[in-house]
Order: sequence, then structure tokens, then C-alpha cells
Amino acid sequence: MSIYFDGTDYVYTDGYQFPTVGTVCLWVRLDNTSGVQRLFGVNDWSEIRLDGNGLYNDVWKSGTTSLVTTFAADTWYHMTVSFDAITANESSFYLDGILIRTDSTNESSIGSGRFSVGCRGAGAGDIEGTVDDFRMYSTIECC
Repeated sequence: MSIYFDGTDYVYTDGYQFPTVGTVCLWVRLDNTSGVQRLFGVNDWSEIRLDGNGLYNDVWKSGTTSLVTTFAADTWYHMTVSFDAITANESSFYLDGILIRTDSTNESSIGSGRFSVGCRGAGAGDIEGTVDDFRMYSTIECC
């Protein structure tokens, strides 16, 4: 089911325990690529976001990593982030099925709190666009 976000709304759940090993997959189509738009996040610690300079991965990492410098509006993209903060200490980001980057993690726990789609946990940087087929697994998957 697709959900359209108008830049002022998002969906969330409180008290969510983010897994230490897992995968997040989603399709996204943004209306524009201006400003900071956060596709999903946990509390204020972990997110995938887009700003005027590119797409950034901050899932199970300390600090952010620029992934893609160009990102077109009105285009569907499939994004996958897999992470293992226990054994491999890695976070990998895939765009349209292609591994873009793998980074080391140095976080021991994201903990529990607000998990949001369409923004980061605190409700900042709401997206303008559509998210479809959002899935989260507590295992490493190939979406």
C-alpha cells in the first residue's frame, strides 16, 4: 500500500525497539528534492535522509555518509539498508539493487523510542512524496 506524504505529515509508533541486526526496504518517489527530507528514522539517532547535496545513510552509524549526489524528483527508487551491529559491525546501503556503500558501525544500541516513516523520530524533515512497500526485518534480507 502506498502512502502519500504532503510535507507536513508522517506515520510513527512509539516504544519501538529497533533491532541490532536487520534490513529496511522501501520504494520512494519524491515530489521534489529540495530541503531536508527524512525517509524514515528512529528517535533522533538513525535515519535515511535527502538534502540538496545528496542522499545520506545514518542507520546504525555514528555520523552520516553521503551515498548519491544526484537524486531526481518524480522517479521511483528502491532503497535497502541492511545492518549488523553485533557480529559484522556493518551497515550497507543499496539503491535499485546495487550496493552503493558499506560502512562500519560503532553504535551498540539505538534503543527504543519513536520509529517514523516520512520523517525522523522527532517529526523533523517531513517528506513530500510517496512511500510504497515499506518493510523491516530482524534478519539480513535481500529485498
